[in-house]
This record gives sequence, C-alpha cells and structure tokens, in this order.
Amino acid sequence: MTTKKFILCGTVGTLLGIALCPAAKAATVVYEGFGYTAGTDLGGQNGGTGFNGAWIDSAASGNKDKVQSGSLAYGSLQTAGNALLLVTPFTGLGLDRSFSTISGVDGTTTWISFLLKFDGSSGTLNAGDVGWLSVRPSDFGSSPQFGAFTNESDEVVFAIGDYGGGDPVFSATPFEADTTYLLVGSITWHTDPGQAEDISLFLNPTFGPAPGTPLVSRNDLDLVNDPGDNLLVKMSILADGGDSAWLVDEIRIGASFGDVTPVPEPSAVLLALAGGALLWSRRRRK
Repeated sequence: MTTKKFILCGTVGTLLGIALCPAAKAATVVYEGFGYTAGTDLGGQNGGTGFNGAWIDSAASGNKDKVQSGSLAYGSLQTAGNALLLVTPFTGLGLDRSFSTISGVDGTTTWISFLLKFDGSSGTLNAGDVGWLSVRPSDFGSSPQFGAFTNESDEVVFAIGDYGGGDPVFSATPFEADTTYLLVGSITWHTDPGQAEDISLFLNPTFGPAPGTPLVSRNDLDLVNDPGDNLLVKMSILADGGDSAWLVDEIRIGASFGDVTPVPEPSAVLLALAGGALLWSRRRRK
C-alpha cells in the first residue's frame, strides 16, 4: 500500500469511527414541528412530543389556523414537518395547548425557542399587528409573551409581553416582514415566595454556547399557579391585526440552550465526507 493510500484509508477510518460513535442527544422536553397534513386546521391536532392534549383554537379563529406545507428554515437549525399559518381576523387569533409540567427549580433556566415570520404577501405590517408565543403556569396570571408587539410609536418591534395584562418591555429592534426569525427565550427561576423570574429574549443567536447579552429582558413576572408553585404547564400562540398572515414553526422547550437550538450532528457530516473520500479513492484506482 502506498503512503497516500495508507493516509487516505486512515483518514476515512477515523471519520467513520467518529461518525459511528454515540453522540449526545438534545434533551428537548417539548417539541412541535407541525407534522400534520397541509391545509388542515391546527385545532384538534395532537402530534409533537411532551404534550398532554391537542391544540385548542379560540372561537375567534374562524378556522384560519392552517398547517402550511414545508418548514420554515433558519440556518442549520434542525427542522421537520410543516409550519403553522395564522391568517388573522380583526378579533385576533389564539391557540392553546397543555404540556407535561415543567417545574421551576431555583437557580436553573428553562429555554424556549421558535421560528416566527410575517408573510408580506398577505399585506403590510402595520401598527397594531402582533405575533407571539407564551409559556404559562396556569390559565390566568402573569406569563411571558415572546414576539412582536406594537410600541407607543406605532412601530412593530421585538418585545416580551405579559399574558397577565401588564405592559410589554420593548426592544428598539424592528420586526421586518418576509424575514424568518429565530426567537429564543429564557426563564431563570427564583422560587422564594413573591420573587420574580429573570426572563430574557435572544434574537437570532449563534448556535453553540448559550448566548450572553439578550435583546430585551424583564424581571417583574412571578410565574406561579394558584397554589403558588413555580412551573409551566401550557403554551399559547396569538396573532392579531387586520388581514395579515403569520408563520410559526419549530417550537421547543428544554433545559439548555442546546436543547432548543439543535443542529445536524457531526456524524452526518462526517459520514458524507467519508463517503466522498471512498468514492474519490475508487476513481483514482480506475
């Protein structure tokens, strides 16, 4: 065997060995990729993982919550299934779904991520348009809403709202139509009675280590149910505005930033490289 062939075989063997070794898996607690038949209503659908029941749509939805064919794409983020299309009536459109209880442990952080896009072909993004995802400890009370809100200057910007009716905390970053955004929220738990959680929103963070400075944050929401337990049990999606369409996809909840921002495992890339090297070797021998 020549030196070049020896080196090539050794390289291919190393790549295959690394690729076939077990890789750490993301421990996503809740996942919704909208893997339902395109064109169907989301209400009543019961797929995904980590949930306790089906999606429930509001009476105001008017069957305008539809599954759209194909996933939203953002960089190398892993995607599957389809996406959710929300065509808003003027009364707003809301969807709710319960998931397995996530207990808030003092000093730990719960991470939430999803993709959000405003479809500019449906109309112009105007003052009053909003689109957000909320995770909640109960049917009522304070809980964060991560998404796009209209500020006091009638600009649609990224913000963290309050499902309990409090004012949003706005960023200065505008939300643009026809752009797919990766929104990542974090909740750091403080379980002493009456102590609020640290809640942050990160916009289009880089994959890898947990991001540092958030786009916007707030620490005035105490996420507790009626008995006073710190936990999360359900999510809500809402879009509002006149004659507008929003797309939502790839909803994840996990215990780390990596859990909610999975990218293809190195094994897939290494297997492709190894296959290419073997093919090149065979061609060289002909």
